[in-house]
Amino acid sequence: MKKLVINADDYGLCESVNRGILECFQNGLVSDFSFMINLQEFEKASSLLAETGVNEIGFHLNLTVGRSVLDSKTELTDNEGNFFNLKTLFLKIMGRKISDQDIYQEIFAQLDLLVSHDYKITHIDSHTNIHTLPQIMKPLLRAIKNLGLNVPIRMPYEGRLSFSSLTIKNMIRITLLNLLTLNSRLFTKYHGPVRTIGGNFFDNPESEIVFTEILDRIKKSAFNQFELAVHPGYPSDELLKYDSYYDQRAAELNFLLKNAPVFQESWLKICRFHELSNDN
Repeated sequence: MKKLVINADDYGLCESVNRGILECFQNGLVSDFSFMINLQEFEKASSLLAETGVNEIGFHLNLTVGRSVLDSKTELTDNEGNFFNLKTLFLKIMGRKISDQDIYQEIFAQLDLLVSHDYKITHIDSHTNIHTLPQIMKPLLRAIKNLGLNVPIRMPYEGRLSFSSLTIKNMIRITLLNLLTLNSRLFTKYHGPVRTIGGNFFDNPESEIVFTEILDRIKKSAFNQFELAVHPGYPSDELLKYDSYYDQRAAELNFLLKNAPVFQESWLKICRFHELSNDN
């Protein structure tokens, strides 16, 4: 039997996203979710988890939204301690204008913030998959080792393009993501125990078609363990301050709330990260 973890990204981004993710989790529509360290929202998001009794959670590395966890300005931030946007960060990393030590210190501080709040880290991913850059993956592996963690890290790979993915924008996105993952595996030697897959929700309002294609890819694959990354959330003015993935979050949330039985297949088990084996 194949195993599938349905993981919701971006818990901690803002209240409306947190509410959507917890609703899905509490109703068994997602099996895990990952905590994004957006410093402006951290205490509220952490208090909400305490109220619901959740202490096992993934770490969603954030280097592009809101403020740094560190008190002082670093090469990752502007003079006020705010992260650069994704494009600026990428260009600075490619231009070797950000030191490995600054990247390491930020990653360690974010992870340590969760550990110090008594969260048990179950897995690791990142906002916009920024950790697939070897320049970030290497400091991430170092931070994990120094904190004594032994958890799976998302290594996304889309494989072949599905029919719903055949837009120029999405083909570029998927090709770049695949290349970054392969490059990171080559330079860091990390190979995780789970295949991470996603769907084209960026320009496709037909969520059910996307999910059905994903299930078909899982069923036909030679691999047995998968993670499906989803991004449910309620729209809000607050969300618009942080993120352009707006209407799509509502589309994913509505699909999960109304069509969860699509995952109830005899050959498929929905499980949590701690239920996966070390081999795939």
